[in-house]
Amino acid sequence: LDPATAAFQAQTASDADDETWRLWQQFFGDEPFFQQVGYDDTEWGPRDPLSKQTTLCAKVKEECARVRNALGFDYDVEACSARQRTFLWQVSQPACSEVPATSTRYLQFLGLMKKHGYKNHFFVPSYDIDFAWHTHMLSSTTAYLRETAILAAAPGGVDHDDSVNQ
Repeated sequence: LDPATAAFQAQTASDADDETWRLWQQFFGDEPFFQQVGYDDTEWGPRDPLSKQTTLCAKVKEECARVRNALGFDYDVEACSARQRTFLWQVSQPACSEVPATSTRYLQFLGLMKKHGYKNHFFVPSYDIDFAWHTHMLSSTTAYLRETAILAAAPGGVDHDDSVNQ
């Protein structure tokens, strides 16, 4: 896991932040980029206690579900986004900035899967290991599946299901 790879660089602050802001302004003009304090609660639910980010109100969640069902789209983007919101807040903390140590711990984590049987146990990573795991998946799906099949003795590669805590 090389911190110089695009997957690592895409997850760090850079000039891309300025470009994101510029594109938002170009396409959405005066629409706020972030939720404003005291904003109308008809679209927004309470703030997440951990990340302090907003959640969707019940009415919006119901409408999203209606659209998904009408389109036959069975992937719950809202639930996935909520899970990732907390994850991203956690990995933005200083403990996740030690890339060499995190890479070593991630490889050791895969080694635990191999030693104790990938299919025999449920392995839960720490946030820094999960960050390395996500980065590994983003680098190349084919390489990720091939490498984790070897490193974790997991035929077909290690499945990463981040919905298990739901």
